[in-house]
Amino acid sequence: PVADDTGAPKRPRAATKGKPKEGEAPAAAEDDGAGADDAKAPARIARAAAPAPKAAAPGDDSDDDSSPPGQDDVEKALDALAPRVRACYLKYQIRGTARVRLVATPAGKAESVDVTGDFEDTPTGNCIVLVVSDAKLPTFKGPPLKMSQSYQLR
Repeated sequence: PVADDTGAPKRPRAATKGKPKEGEAPAAAEDDGAGADDAKAPARIARAAAPAPKAAAPGDDSDDDSSPPGQDDVEKALDALAPRVRACYLKYQIRGTARVRLVATPAGKAESVDVTGDFEDTPTGNCIVLVVSDAKLPTFKGPPLKMSQSYQLR
């Protein structure tokens, strides 16, 4: 780190190219030119509707105290829907990113499910809405959770 005028070390800033368009994953902090590295991207992306690797270190199963109760379990359940979401891709053969927004209820249901991005108001998007709406999510204690999940269909 380089010191600024006050003598305090400066922290390196991640390179950004502005706000990503709706349905696009935010750019990774560094690009080595070999393609996107999903582990660096802050959005939860599913390549070919498969869950992206977690950025956390292997074996790190500790709960993040900043996450609401049940959020980690619901995220895992949404990741597990990837094969069913992939079936929507296989049916219509359209590539792109589907961003799913939903409210996970403590009773284990997905409510207010909608798809934005490349598949908003499309047959593929409608298929994904049905998959997520019909899913049995884990039950949890606490208030309903507003969540989003991105799937890249390729």
